[in-house]
Amino acid sequence: MAADNLTQALLTDIESNQDVSLDVLDPTTGLKKRERLVVQQTFEAISKKLGRAVLGRDIFYLFFQLHPAYLQLFKALRDIPPEQLKTHPRLKAHGLNAIQALAAVIENLEDTETTVLLLEKTGRDHVRRKLQSKHFEDFHSTTVALLKRELGPSFTPFVEQSWNKAFTVVNTVILGALRQEQLDQGIES
Repeated sequence: MAADNLTQALLTDIESNQDVSLDVLDPTTGLKKRERLVVQQTFEAISKKLGRAVLGRDIFYLFFQLHPAYLQLFKALRDIPPEQLKTHPRLKAHGLNAIQALAAVIENLEDTETTVLLLEKTGRDHVRRKLQSKHFEDFHSTTVALLKRELGPSFTPFVEQSWNKAFTVVNTVILGALRQEQLDQGIES
């Protein structure tokens, strides 16, 4: 069975499984076990399909295509000519760093204490970059668009709903930590 077919079969099984334990809601994330498993399975599938370095690069390349003004927020990337951006090692390195952080969160979704700590660190780390909620929302929609493109028919409405729900939690925690760090540093948002 091809990897794409295997992924689709696993996702179908998770979505249609009648086991009520899959519908237990995590009180911290608000995700059902079924939703968490779908996010983890699709992330694993796309990581295997593209490799994490390419996945990270492609997300950020699409992010900058959809939101070209955001490139100016990235000091290490803003001077790269647009025609060289996709193949530039700095974009690949940044994408890999970001995807490794996202992977740590996704792989630990059932360990909510660790997940929250990872997300809060991400929020604090982004204060100096002067990022706002819109930037994180646009990163969310870009990532979902790339997953949809790459996973094809495996990216069902339930998969999309699960990713959107997960990103809502991710962004809420990141932005809460970002705002708290801004307050602690006396920075106006």
